[in-house]
Amino acid sequence: MLSTLKPFEDLDFTDDFIFYQVMQNDDICISILEHLLKIRLDHIERQEVQKELKPYYESRGVRFDAYVKDSSRIFNVEMIW
Repeated sequence: MLSTLKPFEDLDFTDDFIFYQVMQNDDICISILEHLLKIRLDHIERQEVQKELKPYYESRGVRFDAYVKDSSRIFNVEMIW
């Protein structure tokens, strides 16, 4: 079965491509986290989209949609729809 791509005009924030592009921008990422979590962030030290962790060879890994770290906290942002 062939999969068809959604037209670009129909993509929204919940689509992987748009989510990835948006969350890579530090200013937008900060704004989204502040709005959703009702917190204040002055900066972020690191943000990675589609971060994968596999601690051991034989273990199963996990993938975070967005992994964001400020000076004292880590945020795991997951897109669920």
